[in-house]
Amino acid sequence: MNSSADVDNKAGQLSTMGRLLDRLIGETRRFYLQLARGRRQVKVVRVADSTERMRSVFILGLQRSGTTPLRLALDVHPDLACPPESQILAPLLDVWNEPLVEEGMLGLGYDRSAGRQEMAATFTRLIEGYAQASKPGASFWVDKTPQYVPLATELPELFPEAHFIVITRHPVGQINSFTVGGKRRPLPLKDDPESILAAGSNFYVRGVEQLSKLCRQNPSRVTAVSYEELCLEPDRVLSEICVDLGIEDSPGMSRYGDVDHDAGVEGTKALRFDQIKELDRDLPSWFAEHTSEVESALRVAEAIGYDRADAGPPRDLRRKLRELDRVDSA
Repeated sequence: MNSSADVDNKAGQLSTMGRLLDRLIGETRRFYLQLARGRRQVKVVRVADSTERMRSVFILGLQRSGTTPLRLALDVHPDLACPPESQILAPLLDVWNEPLVEEGMLGLGYDRSAGRQEMAATFTRLIEGYAQASKPGASFWVDKTPQYVPLATELPELFPEAHFIVITRHPVGQINSFTVGGKRRPLPLKDDPESILAAGSNFYVRGVEQLSKLCRQNPSRVTAVSYEELCLEPDRVLSEICVDLGIEDSPGMSRYGDVDHDAGVEGTKALRFDQIKELDRDLPSWFAEHTSEVESALRVAEAIGYDRADAGPPRDLRRKLRELDRVDSA
Protein backbone atom coordinates (compact mmCIF):
# COMPACT_ATOMS: atom_id res chain seq x y z
CA MET A 1 0.00 0.00 0.00
CA ASN A 2 1.38 3.38 -1.04
CA SER A 3 2.12 5.86 1.69
CA SER A 4 0.83 9.41 1.67
CA ALA A 5 4.35 10.59 0.80
CA ASP A 6 4.45 8.28 -2.23
CA VAL A 7 1.11 9.62 -3.44
CA ASP A 8 2.26 13.21 -3.01
CA ASN A 9 5.50 12.40 -4.83
CA LYS A 10 3.68 10.84 -7.78
CA ALA A 11 1.25 13.76 -7.87
CA GLY A 12 4.17 16.14 -7.99
CA GLN A 13 5.77 14.18 -10.83
CA LEU A 14 2.51 14.23 -12.79
CA SER A 15 2.16 17.97 -12.22
CA THR A 16 5.70 18.53 -13.49
CA MET A 17 5.04 16.33 -16.52
CA GLY A 18 1.86 18.30 -17.20
CA ARG A 19 3.72 21.59 -17.15
CA LEU A 20 6.39 20.18 -19.47
CA LEU A 21 3.71 18.90 -21.83
CA ASP A 22 1.96 22.30 -21.86
CA ARG A 23 5.29 23.95 -22.58
CA LEU A 24 6.01 21.49 -25.40
CA ILE A 25 2.59 22.12 -26.93
CA GLY A 26 3.12 25.87 -26.68
CA GLU A 27 6.58 25.69 -28.26
CA THR A 28 5.25 23.46 -31.05
CA ARG A 29 2.39 25.85 -31.75
CA ARG A 30 4.78 28.82 -31.88
CA PHE A 31 7.11 26.89 -34.20
CA TYR A 32 4.38 26.15 -36.70
CA LEU A 33 3.02 29.70 -36.53
CA GLN A 34 6.50 31.01 -37.29
CA LEU A 35 6.81 28.48 -40.08
CA ALA A 36 3.49 29.63 -41.53
CA ARG A 37 4.45 33.28 -41.25
CA GLY A 38 7.80 32.59 -42.89
CA ARG A 39 6.08 30.82 -45.76
CA ARG A 40 3.75 33.78 -46.21
CA GLN A 41 6.16 36.68 -45.63
CA VAL A 42 7.85 38.63 -48.40
CA LYS A 43 11.48 39.69 -47.92
CA VAL A 44 12.21 43.13 -49.38
CA VAL A 45 15.96 43.15 -49.99
CA ARG A 46 16.07 46.59 -51.58
CA VAL A 47 13.40 49.15 -52.31
CA ALA A 48 14.15 49.93 -55.93
CA ASP A 49 13.45 53.28 -57.56
CA SER A 50 10.70 52.74 -60.12
CA THR A 51 10.33 54.78 -63.27
CA GLU A 52 6.63 53.90 -63.34
CA ARG A 53 4.76 54.77 -60.18
CA MET A 54 2.15 52.30 -59.07
CA ARG A 55 -1.38 53.51 -58.48
CA SER A 56 -2.50 53.63 -54.86
CA VAL A 57 -5.62 52.41 -53.09
CA PHE A 58 -6.62 52.57 -49.43
CA ILE A 59 -9.20 50.29 -47.85
CA LEU A 60 -10.70 52.26 -44.97
CA GLY A 61 -13.01 50.73 -42.39
CA LEU A 62 -13.20 50.26 -38.66
CA GLN A 63 -11.69 47.21 -37.02
CA ARG A 64 -13.93 44.14 -37.41
CA SER A 65 -15.79 45.65 -40.36
CA GLY A 66 -14.64 43.20 -43.02
CA THR A 67 -11.43 44.93 -44.07
CA THR A 68 -9.39 41.71 -43.83
CA PRO A 69 -11.53 39.48 -46.09
CA LEU A 70 -11.80 42.38 -48.54
CA ARG A 71 -8.03 42.77 -48.56
CA LEU A 72 -7.44 39.06 -49.07
CA ALA A 73 -10.01 38.89 -51.88
CA LEU A 74 -8.47 41.83 -53.72
CA ASP A 75 -5.00 40.34 -53.23
CA VAL A 76 -6.07 37.47 -55.50
CA HIS A 77 -6.25 39.90 -58.45
CA PRO A 78 -3.00 39.92 -60.47
CA ASP A 79 -3.08 43.73 -60.77
CA LEU A 80 -3.47 44.35 -57.02
CA ALA A 81 -0.72 43.92 -54.43
CA CYS A 82 -2.37 44.03 -50.99
CA PRO A 83 0.09 43.91 -48.09
CA PRO A 84 -0.78 43.19 -44.47
CA GLU A 85 -1.52 46.18 -42.25
CA SER A 86 1.35 48.65 -42.60
CA GLN A 87 0.82 50.57 -39.32
CA ILE A 88 3.58 53.07 -40.19
CA LEU A 89 1.78 56.01 -41.80
CA ALA A 90 0.12 57.43 -38.67
CA PRO A 91 3.38 57.42 -36.65
CA LEU A 92 5.19 59.06 -39.58
CA LEU A 93 2.67 61.87 -39.66
CA ASP A 94 2.53 62.15 -35.86
CA VAL A 95 6.18 63.18 -35.89
CA TRP A 96 4.98 66.64 -36.89
CA ASN A 97 3.02 66.98 -33.68
CA GLU A 98 6.33 67.32 -31.81
CA PRO A 99 7.23 71.05 -31.63
CA LEU A 100 10.97 70.33 -31.58
CA VAL A 101 10.70 68.18 -34.72
CA GLU A 102 8.69 70.85 -36.52
CA GLU A 103 11.23 73.50 -35.52
CA GLY A 104 14.11 71.32 -36.66
CA MET A 105 12.52 70.55 -40.02
CA LEU A 106 11.79 74.24 -40.58
CA GLY A 107 15.51 74.77 -40.20
CA LEU A 108 15.97 72.30 -43.07
CA GLY A 109 13.48 74.20 -45.21
CA TYR A 110 10.44 71.95 -44.69
CA ASP A 111 7.26 73.49 -43.36
CA ARG A 112 4.56 71.23 -41.93
CA SER A 113 2.80 70.69 -45.25
CA ALA A 114 5.96 69.90 -47.19
CA GLY A 115 7.26 67.66 -44.41
CA ARG A 116 4.07 65.61 -44.28
CA GLN A 117 4.20 65.20 -48.06
CA GLU A 118 7.72 63.83 -47.67
CA MET A 119 6.45 61.39 -45.04
CA ALA A 120 3.71 60.27 -47.44
CA ALA A 121 6.34 59.78 -50.15
CA THR A 122 8.40 57.66 -47.75
CA PHE A 123 5.34 55.56 -46.99
CA THR A 124 4.69 55.11 -50.71
CA ARG A 125 8.25 53.89 -51.33
CA LEU A 126 7.91 51.33 -48.54
CA ILE A 127 4.61 49.97 -49.84
CA GLU A 128 5.84 49.92 -53.43
CA GLY A 129 8.89 47.99 -52.26
CA TYR A 130 6.58 45.35 -50.85
CA ALA A 131 4.42 45.31 -53.97
CA GLN A 132 7.38 44.93 -56.33
CA ALA A 133 8.79 42.09 -54.23
CA SER A 134 5.52 40.22 -53.75
CA LYS A 135 3.77 40.75 -57.08
CA PRO A 136 6.04 42.32 -59.71
CA GLY A 137 3.29 42.54 -62.33
CA ALA A 138 0.83 44.50 -60.19
CA SER A 139 -0.13 48.02 -61.18
CA PHE A 140 -1.77 48.97 -57.83
CA TRP A 141 -0.80 48.72 -54.21
CA VAL A 142 -3.71 48.45 -51.78
CA ASP A 143 -3.18 49.36 -48.13
CA LYS A 144 -5.60 48.07 -45.51
CA THR A 145 -4.95 49.51 -42.04
CA PRO A 146 -8.03 50.31 -39.90
CA GLN A 147 -5.94 52.64 -37.73
CA TYR A 148 -5.87 55.09 -40.65
CA VAL A 149 -9.61 55.85 -40.42
CA PRO A 150 -8.92 58.98 -38.28
CA LEU A 151 -6.72 60.18 -41.17
CA ALA A 152 -9.48 59.69 -43.73
CA THR A 153 -9.93 63.37 -44.57
CA GLU A 154 -6.16 64.00 -44.76
CA LEU A 155 -5.26 61.12 -47.07
CA PRO A 156 -6.68 62.58 -50.32
CA GLU A 157 -4.31 65.55 -50.10
CA LEU A 158 -1.32 63.44 -49.08
CA PHE A 159 -2.03 60.91 -51.83
CA PRO A 160 -3.66 62.97 -54.60
CA GLU A 161 -3.87 60.05 -57.06
CA ALA A 162 -5.23 57.50 -54.58
CA HIS A 163 -8.60 55.78 -54.73
CA PHE A 164 -10.42 54.85 -51.52
CA ILE A 165 -12.56 51.82 -50.75
CA VAL A 166 -14.74 52.52 -47.73
CA ILE A 167 -16.31 49.52 -46.01
CA THR A 168 -18.98 49.74 -43.28
CA ARG A 169 -20.71 47.20 -41.06
CA HIS A 170 -23.85 47.20 -38.94
CA PRO A 171 -22.75 48.68 -35.59
CA VAL A 172 -24.07 45.86 -33.46
CA GLY A 173 -22.03 43.31 -35.39
CA GLN A 174 -18.94 45.52 -35.44
CA ILE A 175 -19.11 46.39 -31.74
CA ASN A 176 -19.90 42.80 -30.78
CA SER A 177 -16.87 41.48 -32.65
CA PHE A 178 -14.53 44.31 -31.64
CA THR A 179 -15.30 44.03 -27.91
CA VAL A 180 -15.99 40.26 -27.79
CA GLY A 181 -19.58 40.84 -26.79
CA GLY A 182 -18.75 43.72 -24.45
CA LYS A 183 -16.26 41.63 -22.46
CA ARG A 184 -12.99 43.12 -23.71
CA ARG A 185 -11.92 46.77 -23.99
CA PRO A 186 -9.56 47.05 -26.98
CA LEU A 187 -6.83 49.66 -27.02
CA PRO A 188 -8.73 52.33 -29.04
CA LEU A 189 -11.41 52.38 -26.31
CA LYS A 190 -9.12 52.53 -23.29
CA ASP A 191 -9.51 56.27 -22.67
CA ASP A 192 -13.31 56.28 -22.91
CA PRO A 193 -14.75 56.23 -19.36
CA GLU A 194 -18.10 54.78 -20.43
CA SER A 195 -19.00 51.10 -20.47
CA ILE A 196 -17.27 48.93 -23.04
CA LEU A 197 -20.35 48.80 -25.27
CA ALA A 198 -20.97 52.54 -25.01
CA ALA A 199 -17.30 53.24 -25.74
CA GLY A 200 -17.57 50.95 -28.77
CA SER A 201 -20.61 52.92 -29.89
CA ASN A 202 -18.73 56.23 -29.57
CA PHE A 203 -15.84 54.76 -31.53
CA TYR A 204 -18.21 53.65 -34.29
CA VAL A 205 -19.78 57.11 -34.54
CA ARG A 206 -16.42 58.86 -34.83
CA GLY A 207 -15.23 56.44 -37.47
CA VAL A 208 -18.32 56.64 -39.65
CA GLU A 209 -18.29 60.43 -39.44
CA GLN A 210 -14.70 60.45 -40.74
CA LEU A 211 -15.57 58.06 -43.56
CA SER A 212 -18.63 60.14 -44.43
CA LYS A 213 -16.52 63.30 -44.73
CA LEU A 214 -14.14 61.46 -47.03
CA CYS A 215 -17.04 60.37 -49.25
CA ARG A 216 -18.63 63.81 -49.26
CA GLN A 217 -15.42 65.68 -50.08
CA ASN A 218 -14.12 63.20 -52.68
CA PRO A 219 -17.14 61.50 -54.28
CA SER A 220 -15.37 60.50 -57.50
CA ARG A 221 -12.48 58.89 -55.62
CA VAL A 222 -14.43 56.67 -53.24
CA THR A 223 -16.07 53.28 -53.64
CA ALA A 224 -18.37 52.52 -50.70
CA VAL A 225 -19.33 48.94 -49.88
CA SER A 226 -20.73 47.18 -46.85
CA TYR A 227 -19.54 44.06 -45.09
CA GLU A 228 -23.04 42.66 -45.41
CA GLU A 229 -23.09 43.07 -49.20
CA LEU A 230 -19.61 41.55 -49.41
CA CYS A 231 -20.84 38.45 -47.57
CA LEU A 232 -24.12 38.13 -49.49
CA GLU A 233 -22.88 38.98 -53.00
CA PRO A 234 -19.09 38.85 -52.97
CA ASP A 235 -18.61 38.44 -56.71
CA ARG A 236 -20.81 41.44 -57.53
CA VAL A 237 -19.15 43.69 -54.95
CA LEU A 238 -15.63 42.73 -56.02
CA SER A 239 -16.54 43.18 -59.68
CA GLU A 240 -17.86 46.70 -58.98
CA ILE A 241 -14.63 47.59 -57.19
CA CYS A 242 -12.66 46.44 -60.25
CA VAL A 243 -14.84 48.63 -62.47
CA ASP A 244 -14.18 51.66 -60.27
CA LEU A 245 -10.44 50.96 -60.40
CA GLY A 246 -10.54 50.61 -64.18
CA ILE A 247 -9.31 47.01 -64.27
CA GLU A 248 -10.85 43.80 -65.54
CA ASP A 249 -12.60 41.49 -63.13
CA SER A 250 -10.63 38.45 -62.00
CA PRO A 251 -12.59 35.24 -61.33
CA GLY A 252 -12.33 33.49 -58.01
CA MET A 253 -11.44 36.51 -55.91
CA SER A 254 -13.91 35.56 -53.17
CA ARG A 255 -12.13 32.20 -52.76
CA TYR A 256 -8.96 33.83 -51.52
CA GLY A 257 -7.72 30.68 -49.79
CA ASP A 258 -6.67 29.32 -53.20
CA VAL A 259 -3.61 31.61 -53.23
CA ASP A 260 -0.94 32.54 -50.70
CA HIS A 261 -1.04 35.77 -48.68
CA ASP A 262 1.20 37.49 -46.18
CA ALA A 263 -0.19 37.57 -42.64
CA GLY A 264 1.89 40.38 -41.11
CA VAL A 265 0.81 41.87 -37.79
CA GLU A 266 -2.64 40.32 -38.18
CA GLY A 267 -1.10 36.88 -37.73
CA THR A 268 -2.09 33.61 -39.35
CA LYS A 269 -5.44 33.72 -37.54
CA ALA A 270 -6.55 36.21 -40.20
CA LEU A 271 -5.91 33.55 -42.84
CA ARG A 272 -7.90 30.76 -41.21
CA PHE A 273 -10.84 31.07 -43.63
CA ASP A 274 -10.52 30.14 -47.29
CA GLN A 275 -13.29 32.36 -48.60
CA ILE A 276 -15.64 35.18 -47.66
CA LYS A 277 -18.02 33.89 -45.00
CA GLU A 278 -21.79 33.78 -45.20
CA LEU A 279 -23.56 36.62 -43.41
CA ASP A 280 -24.88 35.95 -39.91
CA ARG A 281 -27.96 38.16 -39.54
CA ASP A 282 -28.68 37.24 -35.92
CA LEU A 283 -28.19 40.03 -33.40
CA PRO A 284 -26.11 39.11 -30.31
CA SER A 285 -27.85 38.14 -27.09
CA TRP A 286 -26.74 41.29 -25.24
CA PHE A 287 -28.43 43.64 -27.70
CA ALA A 288 -31.97 43.59 -26.26
CA GLU A 289 -30.81 44.45 -22.75
CA HIS A 290 -28.09 46.96 -23.68
CA THR A 291 -29.61 48.75 -26.67
CA SER A 292 -29.39 52.13 -24.95
CA GLU A 293 -25.60 51.80 -24.61
CA VAL A 294 -25.17 51.67 -28.39
CA GLU A 295 -27.94 54.13 -29.28
CA SER A 296 -25.58 56.71 -30.77
CA ALA A 297 -24.15 54.16 -33.18
CA LEU A 298 -27.62 52.92 -34.11
CA ARG A 299 -28.70 56.45 -35.05
CA VAL A 300 -25.68 56.93 -37.29
CA ALA A 301 -26.24 53.49 -38.83
CA GLU A 302 -29.86 54.31 -39.63
CA ALA A 303 -28.69 57.54 -41.28
CA ILE A 304 -26.50 55.56 -43.70
CA GLY A 305 -29.16 53.00 -44.54
CA TYR A 306 -29.03 50.26 -41.90
CA ASP A 307 -32.02 48.86 -40.01
CA ARG A 308 -31.24 48.86 -36.30
CA ALA A 309 -33.09 45.59 -35.71
CA ASP A 310 -31.77 43.69 -38.73
CA ALA A 311 -28.10 42.94 -39.37
CA GLY A 312 -28.68 42.90 -43.12
CA PRO A 313 -27.14 45.22 -45.74
CA PRO A 314 -27.83 48.97 -45.78
CA ARG A 315 -29.96 50.65 -48.40
CA ASP A 316 -28.39 53.21 -50.73
CA LEU A 317 -25.14 53.31 -48.77
CA ARG A 318 -23.09 55.40 -51.20
CA ARG A 319 -25.53 58.26 -51.37
CA LYS A 320 -26.34 58.26 -47.67
CA LEU A 321 -22.69 58.20 -46.64
CA ARG A 322 -22.10 61.32 -48.74
CA GLU A 323 -25.13 63.04 -47.30
CA LEU A 324 -24.55 62.14 -43.66
CA ASP A 325 -24.18 65.15 -41.43
CA ARG A 326 -23.34 64.96 -37.75
CA VAL A 327 -26.09 62.94 -36.07
CA ASP A 328 -27.42 64.11 -32.74
CA SER A 329 -26.72 61.24 -30.34
CA ALA A 330 -28.21 62.90 -27.26
